[in-house]
Order: sequence, then structure tokens, then C-alpha cells
Amino acid sequence: MLRVLYLVSTLKRTGPVNQLYNLLSNIDREVIEPLVLTLSGEAAESRWPDFHSLGIRMESLSLSRLGGVFLGSSRLKLLVDQLKPDLLHSQGLRSDHLVSGFKGKMPIVSTLRNYPQLDYPMTYGFLVGRLMVKQHLKALKRFDCCAGVSEEVTNNAMVQYGLTNMKTVHNGIETSHFYRASTGEKRKLRKKLSLPVNGKLWITTGHLTERKNPLFLIKTWKKNYGVRSNQHLIFIGDGDLKKACQNAADAASNIIFVGRTTDVASYLQAGDFYISASRAEGFPNAVLEAMACGLPALLSKIAPHEEVQRYVGEGVRLFESDRETGLVEGIAEMLVSDYECCAESVIGAVNQNFSARIMAANYKDIYLKVSANFIRE
Repeated sequence: MLRVLYLVSTLKRTGPVNQLYNLLSNIDREVIEPLVLTLSGEAAESRWPDFHSLGIRMESLSLSRLGGVFLGSSRLKLLVDQLKPDLLHSQGLRSDHLVSGFKGKMPIVSTLRNYPQLDYPMTYGFLVGRLMVKQHLKALKRFDCCAGVSEEVTNNAMVQYGLTNMKTVHNGIETSHFYRASTGEKRKLRKKLSLPVNGKLWITTGHLTERKNPLFLIKTWKKNYGVRSNQHLIFIGDGDLKKACQNAADAASNIIFVGRTTDVASYLQAGDFYISASRAEGFPNAVLEAMACGLPALLSKIAPHEEVQRYVGEGVRLFESDRETGLVEGIAEMLVSDYECCAESVIGAVNQNFSARIMAANYKDIYLKVSANFIRE
């Protein structure tokens, strides 16, 4: 039995935490004994109870970000000495920085979910972002294995920063939760969720931020489809641009803002198509969830979306980012496509390549290989 300690900042309901839950829900418990450690205390929308329900031992250092800088290393060492894990697996800058200090003492694995040189400056500003990039990459070089969540994330780390410890493990979706609803179930869900019962529903999920590019989507939709009663654009999520998005939509009755919800699956199952104008992704959980529910996807032409299309084919179409005519043409093409064929294509791609079960098996293989090759310094 291999005891693996998973280290994360918190268990707030986010894409990375959802992926960790999918992993631990499917990991082979006859081979792997998982433990979870958070750096900080839990706030709103925590998934702590969900992880606890898996029967996993859970601990928290309960440190603030500032406290983590001064006390994180010593507190983590004490807990590692107590729990005696065989391997550490971290994700995110804070966790990776702390776990990198255990190089040569025990096997260490990280999951890289982004393009540091793009995401950090975009989120935290140029100067702070550049410092974060430097710190994160310095830490990642110390790991025995770093799993990129897409081929593009892996290639970026290898080509741009010379990381030689990379391996790709795609994100995985829990297909028992995200699945296609029947026609009758879809109609019932629309009524239950107060969505338009008739017409086509185009669903987009995620934070309303510059990175997700919702304003472009709204302005293009309003200009070209704003008066159509048979086409509806549904936003699931919240964020800094919420007010700006609502103002941009103005009186367009076929643009609907649902806000943040814990029941994303029901909205996807009630929809017809998925649409994203995102400017950057690691590997898009939201797209995979939509495809698992049978939604053909119209996506901006960025590398991770292109990677998804390579696995799916007909069920995914791409448009040039921030190009209005491309988006409009893509919508028109999808409306006349063979819907059933596209739906079957996206579901098949998820089941064959992007299920949580497949992801968990890939991580188990990494743990066993890294542990077998580990040489204590």
C-alpha cells in the first residue's frame, strides 16, 4: 500500500479542486491510501465535506498566506513526520513551493494546470506575475514528475522552460455525474431551472473574467442574435465582469445570467450546445463536462481547444479568437450539422480519453514508477 499525501491551498469549489475530488473518487484504494492536507482554513463553498465522505484522513495547517511564508515549511515537516506518507502530490504555486523542499527526502509529484507565463501576469499584473512565474518554475524543476493536464501545457513547460520531468495526464470527468439527459428529462430540467423550454440553448460556464472573454461573446451575440426568440445564450458563473456583462447584454432577452451554482450538470443537461470564447486554458474542465453531457462545442481557437478537437473531431468546431465573423459562421454551421452524430462523437471522446477513471489510473502508474525509481539523497 502506497500512502500518498495530497497538498492543496484549500478545498474551495474550483476546477482544480474538482479534479482532485475526481481523482480521489476513482483512485485504486487497494494500492493507494490517500490523505489530504490543506494549507489554509476553509471559507465559503468548500468541498471539505465531500472529500471527508470518501473516508479519507484530512488535515489542515490553517495558515494565512503570510503565515504560510514564515511557518509553512516547518509546519509541513512536522505533519509529514507524523503522517509518514510514502509520496507527496501537490498542485498550485503555494503547495508546489513547499513540497519542492522535500526533494531527495521522498518522491514528490506535481500537477501543472496552466501556462505560468500567461496566466500569472494576466491575473496578478506584470511585475507580480513575473515573480510568480520565476518562483513556480524554480519549484517545478525539483519534482520527480510533473503532470501537465494537457499536451500543450506539457509542451509549453518543456519548450519554454526546459523542464525535463514532464508527463501528460489529461483532466478527467466523472461520467456518472455528467451524462446526457433524454429528451423528456431535458424538457423537465428546463422547466425546473426556469429556462426557455423551446428553442436552442447555448451554454457557457466559468468565471466572468477577461481570461474567459465573455464581453466579446455577449456583444457578438446581441448584434447577430439579440432578437431571435429561438436561440438563447446562457451564462453559468460569476466574476469581476458580471456587472459589465449584464450592462452589455442590456435588453437582449435571449441572454440569461444564471450566476454561480453547484448544479452545473443540470444546466448542461438542459442545453443543446456549449460555447466558449476563452483566451487561455490549461485543459478546459468545463468543455469536457459539457461534452460528457452530449453537448457539441463551439470553441475559440486556442491550443487546448485545438487539442480537444483532435480527440473529438466532428463534435467540436473552432473559431478565431475575438473574430466576430468566425463566431457567427461557427454558430450557423453547428445549427445545420448532424446533431446526433456530433453528440455521440463528444460523449465517445470523453468516455475513451477524459474520464476520471482513466485519469486516476494514469496517476497511479506515475506514483508506482516514481516510487520505484526514487533514490534518497
